[in-house]
Amino acid sequence: MDANEQDLEKIFNYRLILRMLRALAVAESTEQSLEEGCLDVLMEQGIFRAAVLFRLNRQCNRLELISSRGMDPNTISAGSELPVHGSLTGQVIERGQIITAFDMAHDDRVSQKVRESLNGGAPRVVLSIPLIIYNRPTGALNLFWDQMSVLSAAHQEVLMSMGHVLAAAMEHTTREYEALHDALTGLLNRREFEHCLTNLIAISDRYANYFSIIWIDIDDFKRCNDEHGHLSGDLLLQNLARVLKQSLRISDVVFRCGGEEFAVLLPETDQAAAAELAERLRAHFSNYEHIDVNGHRYRSSISLGVAQYVIAEGRESFLRRADAALYAAKDGGRNRVEIAER
Repeated sequence: MDANEQDLEKIFNYRLILRMLRALAVAESTEQSLEEGCLDVLMEQGIFRAAVLFRLNRQCNRLELISSRGMDPNTISAGSELPVHGSLTGQVIERGQIITAFDMAHDDRVSQKVRESLNGGAPRVVLSIPLIIYNRPTGALNLFWDQMSVLSAAHQEVLMSMGHVLAAAMEHTTREYEALHDALTGLLNRREFEHCLTNLIAISDRYANYFSIIWIDIDDFKRCNDEHGHLSGDLLLQNLARVLKQSLRISDVVFRCGGEEFAVLLPETDQAAAAELAERLRAHFSNYEHIDVNGHRYRSSISLGVAQYVIAEGRESFLRRADAALYAAKDGGRNRVEIAER
C-alpha cells in the first residue's frame, strides 16, 4: 500500500464517523455548535488542508458559508455566499452526489476568490460532499487537499455517511435557533423573553441588582397594513427590528413579543438611562424612511414605556407598570416615551 492509499484509508473508514458522533455528544454540553465539533474532527486527521461548510437557504438558490477551517479569512469567511447555479458546490446540491475537482486553479466552477488565492503551496483538489437529511439537501461540505487519487465506491460511501452526520448536526442547530427566535425578524421570541426576564428578576431579588425594560409598540400598525398591505407591514416589523439591533448596546437584549409589540431588557441599567435610550430609539425610528412593496415611501413611529424593576416586586407588578407606561404613551399622542410610576 503506497502513501496515497494509506492516507485514503486513514480518512475514509467508519472510525472517523464514530469520532464525529462523539464530537456531537461533546458539543451538546459546550458552547460549540454541533457542526463546529464535526469540522474539528475532520481537520484533526492532518490530511485535509481546509474545510468549508455551506448551508442551503430556504429559497434553495444560494449557499451561505457558516463555518470553515484552514481558509484565509480575506478570501472567504462566514456569511459569504455562492449561487447554486453554476458553482461546483451548487452542482453537488443539484445532483446529490460527490464531485471532485482535480485542478482547482483552472476550474471555473470553483469560486474566483478561491482560485485567485491559490499558489504553489495551495491545495490542488477539492471534494464537495452533499449534506442530505430526510431526502432533501441542506448544504454541502468542501474539503481541500493534495490527494489526486480517484475515490472508490467504499470511500464515497463513507463520505456520504459523513455528510449525513453533518446534515443532522445542522438540522439540530437550525431547529434550536428557530425555537428561540421569531421567524420574521430574527429577534428572540416571547418564550426567550419570559426565560430571560425570570433570570433577571431572580438575580435582582438576590443581589439587589437593578435592571429596566423598554416596552415598544408600533403606532397605527393596523392602518399601515390597511394602506400599504400586509407584506409592507412585515417589512415595517423587520425595519424596526433592524433599528433596534443597530441602536442597542451589546448587553441589551431585544425581543419580538408578538404582533407589533417588542421589548428590550436592559441589565444594570436604571430608569433614567433606560428612558434616555428609549428616546434615542424613538427618534431613530421616526426618522427612518420606509418603502412599501409598491415602492411608496412613508414614515412610521413607535410608542415606548420604560420601567425599572423594584426589588422583590415580582414579575406581574413589574410588567403591569411597564404596560401602563406604554399605554400612557399611546394615550398621550403616540410617538413618545413614558416612564412608569414606582
